[in-house]
Amino acid sequence: MNGSISKSKNRKVLLYTTLGKLNKETEENTIQSFNSWKKFNFEVVVFGEDFHKDLCQEYNFILDLDYEKNEFNMPLVKSLFENAKNYEKYDVYCYLNSDIKFQSSPQKFIDSVEQEDFLLIGQRLDLYPDGKTKLHNPGGIDYFFYT
Repeated sequence: MNGSISKSKNRKVLLYTTLGKLNKETEENTIQSFNSWKKFNFEVVVFGEDFHKDLCQEYNFILDLDYEKNEFNMPLVKSLFENAKNYEKYDVYCYLNSDIKFQSSPQKFIDSVEQEDFLLIGQRLDLYPDGKTKLHNPGGIDYFFYT
């Protein structure tokens, strides 16, 4: 049914991300992101390490420790995508960087896609300490939804 029209709405979405070691700045950004994901009731899998357990428990996110890494202990992207598909009860998957905050829920955009199979890519807005924002260049793909 590749490319067929789907009338279903309220697609069930799984967000997944990776986390490394957090310093004060990255922890603050991650917490803000986690808060935004939780606010919009997304279920989340964090591909991380044992030391992320408390943070994931605080948000009721799944901590997945079973993924492949390269010789520098960095996650292999192929492994993340394969492992995300092991969470089978979802209609849509979203890989996103752990510092991406949603100002509004992307659910309406996901549900507006008529095709059953799709790739939906977003462009982020950079937020500066002075409160100003700037549209990030199109080459920075920090999140995408797919079936």
